[in-house]
Amino acid sequence: MASTEDQDHASESREDHTRTDQAPRRRPARLYAGIGALALAGILLVASNLLLSLVQRGARSTGAAPRTLSPPSNPRFPAQFDTLGVALGAADAPVVVREFGDFQCPPCQSFTSTLARLREEHIARGLVRFVFFDFPIADQHPNALAAAQAARCAERQGAYWAMRDALFERQSEWAAEQDPLPLFRRYASELGYDGEAVLACVRARETAMEVQRSLSFALALGVRSTPTLVVGDAARSGAVSWEELAMLVEAELRGSSGALKGLNSQRTRP
Repeated sequence: MASTEDQDHASESREDHTRTDQAPRRRPARLYAGIGALALAGILLVASNLLLSLVQRGARSTGAAPRTLSPPSNPRFPAQFDTLGVALGAADAPVVVREFGDFQCPPCQSFTSTLARLREEHIARGLVRFVFFDFPIADQHPNALAAAQAARCAERQGAYWAMRDALFERQSEWAAEQDPLPLFRRYASELGYDGEAVLACVRARETAMEVQRSLSFALALGVRSTPTLVVGDAARSGAVSWEELAMLVEAELRGSSGALKGLNSQRTRP
């Protein structure tokens, strides 16, 4: 499971944005440029309250000592910020499954088979809506940021999910490349889209702020590793099998909160 050592992994793309390196300690004025002070304050307030509440629920379920703060008794994921991710499925689906992922993360790649089954058995039937949030971990995965930007660039041609699938399926081809952009261009072209437009979009950093906003939101929520899944209003870090995910989704459909009670802040290396 991929994880962060601290929040310093937020970075800017360099060398035509094909690699990302760990940045100095974050400066809010740079990190959140373009978001707007009020929007950022709302994200941080809602996310921090949600995290405290989820963790406290988890502590109560395991018998651990609760925190001294008293968050809301019935925490809800701040769904108004789903627009920072990319959604698949009916907007009125009764259950929402959210993933905070990194395109270069091997466990995230493994989750794609589980997602494919979720698409077939739940999303296609209007039972589940899936939202993917970019959480590139630059110090471990130097090409993850460029991949996230490429997928968002493909979205402009209506090709986000096709490009996302291609990036995960062919992760081993581009993960170690010094310059993965030619491969990203080729993938888009092979899918029948304008690869040159995707390449130009990434090089111009046209989607860089979209990825950064998603990353900033994840950090504010307390996400520390990939993949992190949120099923309904409860979260966990680490790979989830199809059997476990199906059980959690069915529990949500029955009106139960399921078995996941909090963000797992355990920090491990892949």
